[in-house]
Amino acid sequence: MPEEIIKKDVNACIKCGTRGIIVHDCGYTTFNPGWAKCIKCGKKAEESICGDPPIKSIKAKWNAVNPKPKIVIARIDEKIKRLREEKKRIKKLFEL
Repeated sequence: MPEEIIKKDVNACIKCGTRGIIVHDCGYTTFNPGWAKCIKCGKKAEESICGDPPIKSIKAKWNAVNPKPKIVIARIDEKIKRLREEKKRIKKLFEL
């Protein structure tokens, strides 16, 4: 299958913010992985075994690798919280 540009039902690229991907499906073979890449920056997500239909499984892989910004920010906030707690624990442990 030739490459296809898709802009519907895909999350924006977490690297550059562009909404739109170039998709290349597996072609129903086990030797060729399917992939999606950002139309602007080229960030790529690869699906080793495409489902049926292949475009749907590749879009799902893209969306998993590029979650919505609110989810990314929540994950970062959680990491910051854990690091602050660890900092307090170490300070208390060594009485700094």
